[in-house]
Amino acid sequence: MSVHLYKQGFSYLDAPKCGSTSLKHFFFEIENGFEFRRFHANGRARNIHNAVYPARDFASQPHRRIAAHTRVAVVRDPVGRLLSCYGNRVLGGGDLDSLDLTGSQRARGMTERPDLATFVRFLPDYRALSPSVAHHSQPLSHFLGTDPDYYSRVFGMGDLDELVSMVAERVGDVPNLGRMTRNRFRSHVHDLTEDVRTAIEVHYAEDIQLFGAWM
Repeated sequence: MSVHLYKQGFSYLDAPKCGSTSLKHFFFEIENGFEFRRFHANGRARNIHNAVYPARDFASQPHRRIAAHTRVAVVRDPVGRLLSCYGNRVLGGGDLDSLDLTGSQRARGMTERPDLATFVRFLPDYRALSPSVAHHSQPLSHFLGTDPDYYSRVFGMGDLDELVSMVAERVGDVPNLGRMTRNRFRSHVHDLTEDVRTAIEVHYAEDIQLFGAWM
């Protein structure tokens, strides 16, 4: 998942649940001069991700072509990312509602509508069963690589105003950065038990090691 402004020599590489929807709308308007609107084509809903800026892992980025670009990324702490995935994809999107769980999986405690603790406990299993959950819970390194020095700058979620200013210095006038994904099923970090928080941090230990300075 990425945006490459070849005329301006600027690249934004992103990971899900790190403000990517809002930032892609922001960059789309810069590139095209108008806001992106969802639409339907051939019976399929089209959004900013599947119509314009589709998913792309780090290995498949056009690294040679963007070698001279200013390259930026946005990261988020793993607890916040997974809470967003759970609230948006599991509770809001119902991505696990139609799972065909086996008797063995049910006996272990899995359910199509897991609470947060159950979701975290069986995260590898749910990721194996749901492509959407798997995509939105991939480690940051899957999309951003394992070398923070690849980037001209890494931003945390609290630094997006600075990212907007950086882009404005490069391209001139820019649109406002809105918030495109609103989660009605928000789970707050403070509602977590320490056991669940620890389990998430263990699962994403590499991300914390690589990008923890900006989380």
